[in-house]
Amino acid sequence: MLLAGLLVAFSAALLARADPMPSAGLICDYICPYDDKLNVVIGVHYYTSITNTLYCRYPRESGDTEHWCVYDYTLGSLSVDNDGPGQCRSGATRHCTVAPPPPRNKRSTLVDVINARRNARREANGVVPDAVSKRAALRKRSRVMERGVADSLSDEE
Repeated sequence: MLLAGLLVAFSAALLARADPMPSAGLICDYICPYDDKLNVVIGVHYYTSITNTLYCRYPRESGDTEHWCVYDYTLGSLSVDNDGPGQCRSGATRHCTVAPPPPRNKRSTLVDVINARRNARREANGVVPDAVSKRAALRKRSRVMERGVADSLSDEE
């Protein structure tokens, strides 16, 4: 039972990672919840890189600095509840955006496609390399020329 609980916690932590997800083209991170459990809208909020946390303040009135929550930036879990007894949301809000595709060099891609098709055609047809086929064409032309010269000599006789 304990092992199953650890497995569930581990898999939940992996699914809730803040790393970019290249397969889906999404970049995800965590932001402060819009409001706390008393529906008080967020005031000041910021990320602290030193502790890797989100600081979220939920002021009840102007100038209130007593009600705040701290969330772990990597997992989105609640670290500190100073918003009253249990008034912070249990986790930060996961926020994902679509990553723009990387720039592509269209010319090199087209050249690669053409070369791949040419090579596939040659392999399928059993074609010999260019140098051999050019040499064969030259030999054929020279034979034709020899015949032409021989024919012209026989015509003169």
